[in-house]
Amino acid sequence: IDAEQVAAALGVDVDPDDKAGETHRKEMESQRDSLVEAIRTKCTALQKDEDEAEAFEAAYRELDRWSDMESEDNAPLLIERERRRGRLAVALQTLNARIEDQPTDRKLREQRGELLEELGWSDWVAYEDRWMLRRFPTEYAPF
Repeated sequence: IDAEQVAAALGVDVDPDDKAGETHRKEMESQRDSLVEAIRTKCTALQKDEDEAEAFEAAYRELDRWSDMESEDNAPLLIERERRRGRLAVALQTLNARIEDQPTDRKLREQRGELLEELGWSDWVAYEDRWMLRRFPTEYAPF
């Protein structure tokens, strides 16, 4: 995919009467979506390896050019980037916003516990652990 061609095509509005222009724009939007997904996949693969910090940062900046980093799809990458940069409170803030949108997601709550632990907030970690048992019990009481 030629990123420069996609950027040039999406940078101008198309006349609604121009059917060929509309078709071309839809094709370019499809290519943009494919490009964003490819870059997001690359970032996701690189985030698992701490030794690839520079490559992750470069891929993240490229994704930032093409996509809204505050979106639901990119939030895990934003959290990881902030964590790597030592901005744990910003990562926690982003994670809390995701938890607010998806309150029953166990992985997000576990990730919050890990961030709280990295921050050194042991009281909050204990509080979160107690609530994890209430939210996600290992077994339910019989009727």
